[in-house]
Amino acid sequence: MTAPKVSVVAICGIDGAGKTTLFEGLRGSREFSSLLFRRFSTRNNLALLRTAQAELGIESPYAQANDAALCWAYCFDFLRYYESDVRPVLLHGSTLVSDRWAQCVVAFCSSEHSLREGVALVLKAIPEPDLVLFLDVEPDEAYKRILSRGKPEKSLAVLEVYRRGYEEVLGSLGSRVTRIAGGSKEDVLAMALRAMALGGFSSGH
Repeated sequence: MTAPKVSVVAICGIDGAGKTTLFEGLRGSREFSSLLFRRFSTRNNLALLRTAQAELGIESPYAQANDAALCWAYCFDFLRYYESDVRPVLLHGSTLVSDRWAQCVVAFCSSEHSLREGVALVLKAIPEPDLVLFLDVEPDEAYKRILSRGKPEKSLAVLEVYRRGYEEVLGSLGSRVTRIAGGSKEDVLAMALRAMALGGFSSGH
């Protein structure tokens, strides 16, 4: 028996780009509220890494863009998220909206070619999304947003590397990518809704 086709809509962007805001906006919309929504929120490996490095008096793992331990922790946390929270619901044959996808992890780990290739290989089994909603926010603007929430975990330099990583990853992605640059949260939501409608995504897709 062939499993039903599932479409995946992935929200991508650097920290401070507005992924969570857009995710909640889509989930609350009348057009797409009945779709399956999943958030990448459980990050046990990252939490363990933070604790271990704090006990050793090591600088925050987010402070440097080439921290291999951080990248691998992020990678395996996402793999666990996919296996436990995403893969089981793919059998429903509906459209799944996720606030992050494998490409987000690969982009974050793009500071070193060998590191990026290794992470990409581990996540290769995860299917490419059918639509990527890429929140294309400049790193300095994203950093200001993060600062307004309190002490940032990631530096501006890390966000800049992260953004360059996205350009490399999305440039070679076969899935459809819709770039959403700037605007109010209402404008961003409207552009995302339009992209999903044009892509043929619906509650019954």
